[in-house]
Amino acid sequence: MFRATFEDCGIDSVRGPGGVVWSLWDIEALYEASQEVLPPKQAMAIRLFLVEGLFEADAAERMGVSRTNPIGMYATDGLNRIVALVDQRRIKGYQNGGD
Repeated sequence: MFRATFEDCGIDSVRGPGGVVWSLWDIEALYEASQEVLPPKQAMAIRLFLVEGLFEADAAERMGVSRTNPIGMYATDGLNRIVALVDQRRIKGYQNGGD
C-alpha cells in the first residue's frame, strides 16, 4: 500500500505530528521487517491491529486467541523489538539502519 501511494501520487514521504518527515520506503522496510523477524503473534498483531485497524477483540479472534487478549501489548512488544533492531542497525533496507 505504501508503493501505491508513491505510484499513484508521486509521494514518497509523509509529514507527521511535530513536523517529522517519514520516508515511505523506510516505513515499508520497517513493516516488512516486522513481518519477517518477529514472533508470529507480534507480527500478526502489528498487521491486524495497527495496519489493518481492527479492534483488539476482532484482531484477537483472527489470531485464534481469546477476544480479551491484549493484542495492543503484542503489537507494542513487536514495535519495541523493531526499535531495538533499528538501534542495532539490523533492518535491511531501512535508510538509517543498514543496507
